[in-house]
Amino acid sequence: MEGDAADTEMCAGLPSTMIERTRAMYDFLRAAHQENHQPWGQMFLDGHGEHCVGATRFMEEHLELWVRALHRDEQPA
Repeated sequence: MEGDAADTEMCAGLPSTMIERTRAMYDFLRAAHQENHQPWGQMFLDGHGEHCVGATRFMEEHLELWVRALHRDEQPA
């Protein structure tokens, strides 16, 4: 995160933002499939929707680890 000059607030919000973003992509792909909007609808069927579900689940399951890693420089030595 140093290369992005991310401050504490940005680092704190990153994990939840990524979870929301991945969930939103799933919703987008699912809606595209239901409404037959291509190529997004086909991408949902080709596994991209399933990938979004798995990625969201993984991030949720490892949220605490991710938060600790992003704040490691703030912890006392």
